Amino acid sequence: MPLAHNRGQAINEWAWPRVTSVSPVSGPAPSGARAPYAADPGASRGRLHPEAASPTRTPFQRDRDRIVHSTAFRRLAHKTQVFVDHEGDHFRSRLTHTIDVAQIARALAKALALDEDLSEAVALGHDLGHTPFGHTGEDALDACMAPFGGFDHNGHGLRLVTELERRYANFDGLNLSFETLEGLVKHNGPLLDGHGESLPRWRARGVPQAILAYDRRQKLGLSLFASLEAQAAAIADDIAYNAHDMDDGLRAGLFDLDAVREIAMVDALLDEIAALHPGLERPRVIHELVRRVITRFIEDTMGESRRRIAEAGVRTIDDLAVKYGLPGHRQIKTLVQVIDGNLTLVLLRGDHPLADQKLIDATGATTIRPAQPDEIKAALGALPGSLGAVGVTDLPVIADLALQGRTNMATGANTDDVHLTGVDVARDISVGQWFDLREVAAGEPCPRCGHPLELIQAVEVGHIFKLGRKYTTALGVSVLGPDGAAITPIMGSYGIGVERAMAAIAEVHHDDAGLTWPVQVAPAEATVILLSVRDEAARSAAESLYRDLLAAGVDAVLDDREERPGVKFKDAELTGIPVRLTVGARDLADGVVEITTRATGEKQRVALDDAVTQVQTLLRA
Repeated sequence: MPLAHNRGQAINEWAWPRVTSVSPVSGPAPSGARAPYAADPGASRGRLHPEAASPTRTPFQRDRDRIVHSTAFRRLAHKTQVFVDHEGDHFRSRLTHTIDVAQIARALAKALALDEDLSEAVALGHDLGHTPFGHTGEDALDACMAPFGGFDHNGHGLRLVTELERRYANFDGLNLSFETLEGLVKHNGPLLDGHGESLPRWRARGVPQAILAYDRRQKLGLSLFASLEAQAAAIADDIAYNAHDMDDGLRAGLFDLDAVREIAMVDALLDEIAALHPGLERPRVIHELVRRVITRFIEDTMGESRRRIAEAGVRTIDDLAVKYGLPGHRQIKTLVQVIDGNLTLVLLRGDHPLADQKLIDATGATTIRPAQPDEIKAALGALPGSLGAVGVTDLPVIADLALQGRTNMATGANTDDVHLTGVDVARDISVGQWFDLREVAAGEPCPRCGHPLELIQAVEVGHIFKLGRKYTTALGVSVLGPDGAAITPIMGSYGIGVERAMAAIAEVHHDDAGLTWPVQVAPAEATVILLSVRDEAARSAAESLYRDLLAAGVDAVLDDREERPGVKFKDAELTGIPVRLTVGARDLADGVVEITTRATGEKQRVALDDAVTQVQTLLRA
């Protein structure tokens, strides 16, 4: 049951003076020690609403206290873990389970030299969004809430700590630190893949809208793992409910000790207990079994996690920063590009990304592409992650201006898993050309006026290319100039793409549920939703209404799929058709249909005979 660390690969050798690697330990971490891969409260990424630092608590301790004092935390006392509270106060509630998880999480964090307070905060908050009636009840609530996007306890927990807890004067929610929030959302792993698509376990229903909506306010890195502290809390949750659900089930008589002997580990533990304590009464046997199960789980997690962490190597800028305390601005990043067919080293500061267009403009190249790993290995003798330009004289070297005059830098040694420190760029690297190659960052002074730059996200609707005389010369194009002499004209091109226009419209016209197309560009103007395909009267009315809309010149579609109403409503919101008409037996009994305007969400009940006229009015508005 190991923690899944996100970094690096195996490390064999490091040319690092005065730097030692972290080795696995056989016992608990020294008191106060913090592993280099642990979350650092002093380097927290902050809160959505800035606050002054506490003089007595770290950010993670503050998060823990806010969760404990929240209304949502107190309400866990009456929420079901396995048994409802009237069946006996010896069974665990969601609150006592949460306390169990927090205790185990702190133990794991301490043993692995992680931040105990962050693990505890995530553990205390991980179940805040649960319903009062367990997972089965959550499924029922999800079905009832389908027309409104369904229900997910993880998404609801995020809403509680970011919106629904209203205790503080300056903000809604608890205003937790980034590290605690991402732990609550991602303690069970990433939600999206590297392309922004839902991972398999989320594809059937989609990532909860509450999480996606908040991620637009404060990016939580939904495609990445959370901190090791959050992963420790997740494993602590697994340990607690596996052990304690068995404990509650045995005490309630749902199954007996012979039944759980089918589990090999439990069978061995029961034999151990019988050998050490012959004739021990059943309640004490159960307790001895449960405490041993928890101990085995924790020891397994600690041992396997230490082994994997010790094997983790350093192959990235972040690895160097985290493991060896070398921030990005003290590193030289070496990119290998093929520029007009020539393998070329491109150097930047470790914390500066390359602006591809700047490289194209600076070199005047016709073709540029990243070199392939086999090309890099053949030329430099190492793979990406261990590359550098020290001592390289047989390849062109281009460097960004930000590296001029830099000393005491770190870079790859062109030997896998070996790096160099103390690098002086002017002394140790033969730079052939210096250019401005890096991407600009928000807040930097403008080179013209000195004011801080502001970055604004935009959508490309069209583009213009200045082609010069390249093609007119090749094609022999000429025109007469003012003096009547033939000249070769300068050529340009421009384009406005349909796809780009649609992307721009979608960027502006959308909400958390999906698209909200303007009438002029919508794929259809109205959608008629038949709630029950088995109701003949409703089917007849829906089909008649659909035909009347078409006859009136309204571009309409009819959703008569054999699906739940919630699915149809969600699809209608996602596709963004401007007007939705809902036809169901209950409204038809009153002679009306429900008309919903997609952009505003406004609903109105309209007489069936007036529905077409009302739709035309809404479309003209």
